[in-house]
Amino acid sequence: MAVFWLTGMPCSGKTTVGHALVERLGAMGRVACLVDGDVVRRGALSRGLGFSTADRLENVRRVAGLAARLAQSVDVVVAMVSPTEEIRAPARVLPGLVMVGLQCSPEVARQRDYKGVYRRAWDASGYEPPDPADCLIDTSRASVADCVERILRAARLLQAAP
Repeated sequence: MAVFWLTGMPCSGKTTVGHALVERLGAMGRVACLVDGDVVRRGALSRGLGFSTADRLENVRRVAGLAARLAQSVDVVVAMVSPTEEIRAPARVLPGLVMVGLQCSPEVARQRDYKGVYRRAWDASGYEPPDPADCLIDTSRASVADCVERILRAARLLQAAP
């Protein structure tokens, strides 16, 4: 089983691509689930955690632990900002990890920002793209279907196009 860790600034397409990836994995006969960072923050797993570096690190540690457990039975797609390599460290040790960095132009992020999170995150943070990454995708230049195909090729679940 694989863990697909989708990281990127708010509004970069993590949840949208994550849902599509789960659907495509299902169409391939694989069982997959999505662990969405926004949903996790509203639930019991991360209740009480804020957005300090220490709290973000703890949130990723908890989600990575959940993903490791789930990945014993199913493919897991995690969609969460996890903004720095320090904060992503607990995810880096997951067996079967496919690290995916999603990005988009600031203009596209602002257009997608119906919750106002991009502006707050941009004002507050330095996001570091994952290095190394199995796949880096600019979602303002690729369709959701193209993103999913690129992720599956990076995970070696599809053959590269000739």
